[in-house]
Amino acid sequence: MRKKFMIATAGIAAAMIMATGCSSKAPAETTPSQTEAAAGTTETGEAPGTSAEETTEEGVEVDIPLKISGLIHSVDGNEIVADNQSENSAQGDMILMVDENSTFILDTDGMPVDLADVKEGKFEAYLGPAMTMSLPPQAFPYVVIVNIPEDAVVPQYLVAAGAAEEKDGKTILTATDGTEYEISADAQVVPYLTKNIVKLTDVVEGSECMVWQNADGVVEKVMVFAE
Repeated sequence: MRKKFMIATAGIAAAMIMATGCSSKAPAETTPSQTEAAAGTTETGEAPGTSAEETTEEGVEVDIPLKISGLIHSVDGNEIVADNQSENSAQGDMILMVDENSTFILDTDGMPVDLADVKEGKFEAYLGPAMTMSLPPQAFPYVVIVNIPEDAVVPQYLVAAGAAEEKDGKTILTATDGTEYEISADAQVVPYLTKNIVKLTDVVEGSECMVWQNADGVVEKVMVFAE
């Protein structure tokens, strides 16, 4: 999905960079520069709080989506107008630019939602590396989870840093942001919108997944997006 996203938005992002500038190197977790971001730009003048495409010592790019959350105010065409309340990015009004070929709009069950059916209220989103410095800033999400009921268990989106591993008798799947998810021994593993049979062993480095955790934080369901 990430490759599709980057192809679909490359032209848009390039145009916006020339007009207003953008950022693609801020870390996924909250840092001092992102704390400053709530009040404006970073010292480098880049738009704050975007996801990172970090490069390892081996020169391999690692995609780290940035999670934000808040309230959706309205939908206008392919734009979701939202109030970002997360400290991971510039807080306040934000426009989520949806590309129908690369952005997944999902409910809490992992099912697709048409933009016309997106309601006002709580959302969670995972942003790609491009964000404009316009006011309000415009971001390009990989995934937006919408129509979230008050007491719903909201799944988490992740990009796998590698295959699941056994650690201290537990099966652990590590995301590119360093988060470790314990996978239940009887966790349900399903594909996104296909009838293909998938297993946890099909999740490898770069695989994109949604995971549902129980009250103890153990993953009981894994949904794997097609490559």
